[in-house]
Parts: sequence; structure tokens; C-alpha cells
Amino acid sequence: MNDVQNSQKIGLFSVIAISVSGIIGSGWMFSAYLGAKEAGSAVYLSWTLALVFFLLMALVISEIVAMYPVRGVVARLGVISHNKYFGAIFSFAIWLDFIGGIPAEAQATVEYMSSLSPTISTNLMHNGSLTVLGICITIVILALYWILNIFGIKFFAKVNNVIVIYKFIIPVFVGIIIIIFCFRIDNFSAFHHSFMPYGVNSVFMAVTASGMIYAFNGFQLGASFASEVKNPGKTLPIGMILSIIICFLIYILLQTAFIGALNTKELTETGWHALNFNSPFVRLTSLIGLNFMTLMLYVDACISPSGTGIAFVGGTSRVLCGMSRDKQMPKVFAKVNKKYNFSSASMLFNFLLAVCFLFLFHSWANIILFLTSLIILLYMIVPISLIGLRRAQPDEKRTFRVPCAFSVCTILCRVGIIYFSFL
Repeated sequence: MNDVQNSQKIGLFSVIAISVSGIIGSGWMFSAYLGAKEAGSAVYLSWTLALVFFLLMALVISEIVAMYPVRGVVARLGVISHNKYFGAIFSFAIWLDFIGGIPAEAQATVEYMSSLSPTISTNLMHNGSLTVLGICITIVILALYWILNIFGIKFFAKVNNVIVIYKFIIPVFVGIIIIIFCFRIDNFSAFHHSFMPYGVNSVFMAVTASGMIYAFNGFQLGASFASEVKNPGKTLPIGMILSIIICFLIYILLQTAFIGALNTKELTETGWHALNFNSPFVRLTSLIGLNFMTLMLYVDACISPSGTGIAFVGGTSRVLCGMSRDKQMPKVFAKVNKKYNFSSASMLFNFLLAVCFLFLFHSWANIILFLTSLIILLYMIVPISLIGLRRAQPDEKRTFRVPCAFSVCTILCRVGIIYFSFL
């Protein structure tokens, strides 16, 4: 079912922008710190594992989306390949994952801003969790995310395209400047003179515990807009794969800057596990005297998570609408405003649920652990769906085809099980 006229559809740049906006959000402000704390310098292996996993996943999703470019397609994979009963648990997993990601982004902004002063910190945070005032401010930020989504895909794409340029420039600039002003090569093997001081297990732990899976999961936001994309069979695979590679390079730059700027003496004596930064890059730039960078990071703490949160609102609305059309949710969520191309019922319901998530999880780290388990559960169905479609429709014309699909799907299923065991 096509909801959008061709003149209203978005192209490759907008798909890349939506996916990049989904990946470069709150994750870039916390993942480098949490990854290094968990695995030390071996965190680079963690980033590489995440890269390979999500590139393969993007290829698998691309083949299915090229055949079925429908609204909220990622949540409907199990329904498309099997039936609505088989796909229900996975549809709810991705829907809840998207919903939870929205308050997570808003929380990241509030947590970073809490370090502006001791007074602000006391008013917004208490023992690592949001206070009542912090929750109220977060709800206001959530409302702004929804307001920017009610004017339709073209308006959303224009706003997101502007935001994503800023989101791309600032992390790159921050990483380069920190490396130029403070880079200590000895830090990479400072603790116990080892690249992997905590063993192989720490590499896998860093993938699941530092927000890497949560961050890269944003790549498939572009697929949620499949029915609104020009030539999705070509545009979506290229857009999603390019966005993953671009963001991987940015995260590696930030990881290098973070590790290189740490205090070598303290790292040698206390180790990686002793790192304790509430607002990692803000604390880092303050310690090395880059005050102008600190101010820039505060501004970006508002913009980067907001861009991701806005993109998640749009993706979540389309996922719920798709679930309604698959008869997994009430029909009211499938009714779309023809002028602005959004479902008012799904937008309102998703907002209320996002507020509920906010009251259940009062910190970024806590909600990310929960969301990571949902993401891994979701990705267990993707390779199963592709194999099911290959067997059910072997002669169907495919504008995009994954090479060695059975081997790729087997690898993804096994890796997913490994990741789940580390949660």
C-alpha cells in the first residue's frame, strides 16, 4: 500500500541523513567512555564486531525491504515471511525499542546539561537518576520531538537534513581537536602494559554494555520510511550501508580521542574500570583546558540527541501504523492524515508510552541495557525472515539480493545468541 505520492518521496541523501541521525545521537556522548571502561583499548575490537554485524544485518533487511517497501516494514518482517502470530513478539520488540529510544535521547540531553553547575546538577540529578524537575524538563523535550513530526515527511526530512549536518560536523571536530591538543599514545597500553587487560570476554561485554548496539540500531530508521522513499530497492541498501560506515568512522575517531586524552598516571594506577565520568567529553575537555569545546559540547548535547529523538518519533509512528495494518494493534492506529501523512492516534499513544518509559527508567545507562535486549531479540527474526522468503518465493524477482544469504543468516543468528548471553 503506497501512502505517498512520488513528488512527496525522499531521496538517497535524506535516507542517509535519517539513518545517520538515528546512529549519531546520545551514543556518541557516552559509548566511547563506557566502552573504554569495560574493555580498555580492546574496545576497538568491539566496534569492529558491531560494524560487521550491522553491515550484514543491513544487507539482509535491504533484500526484504526491496521486495516489500511498506510503512514500518522492519517491525513487519515476521508477518511478511510467516504470519502475524509468528511476527507479533518481534513487532512489539522493535516498537518498544523505538519508544524507549525517544526518552533515552531526551534523558541524555538533561544528564549532560546537569553538569553545567553544582546547583543545576543537584536540581536535575540525584544519585545518577533524574529528579522530579529533571523528569519534567525531559517531558517538555519529548513534546518538542513530537511537534516537529506532525507536519509530514517532507518537513521532517528538511529539518533532519539540517540537524544531521551539524551532528556530523561537531563530533568530528571534537575528536580532531582533542587529538591535536592532548593525545598520549602510551594510554593505549598503560594498564598492565596490555591492549586487552580484561580478556576476550570484555570485548563482547563492551558491545552490549556500552550502547554500541543501541547506537548502530538507528541505521534501520531509514527502512521504516520505505513507503516514502524513491526507488527503495536501490536507495535503502546504499543509504543504510553508507550511514553505518560513516558513523563507524566517527565513533572510532571519538574513541581514539577519548582514550588518548586520559591521564596516563591515573590510568596506569587504577585501570579502566575506575573511570567515572558523568558527562564524559565535557569532563574531558574541561580537564585538558579546552573550555571553548566544553561550551560546544553543551550545545551539541541538546542537538544530537534531539535529532535522533525526532527521527525515532517518526519511525515509531510508522511502526505502530504497520502493526495496526497487520491486525496486531487496533485499527485506529492505521488511519493516516492524508495531508501530513501521519497517524494522530499512533502519535498520541506513542507519546504517552514514552512518558511511561521515562518514569520507569531514570537514567540513560539503565534504559540502554533494557533496549539492547529488545534490539537483539528483534534482530533474531531478520535472518529467519529472509530464509523464509527465499524458500517460500524462490523465483520472485529481487531488485537487491544478498550474496551467500544462508551463510550470512546463520552467522547473524549465532552472533545474536552470543550477544544475548552477555546481557
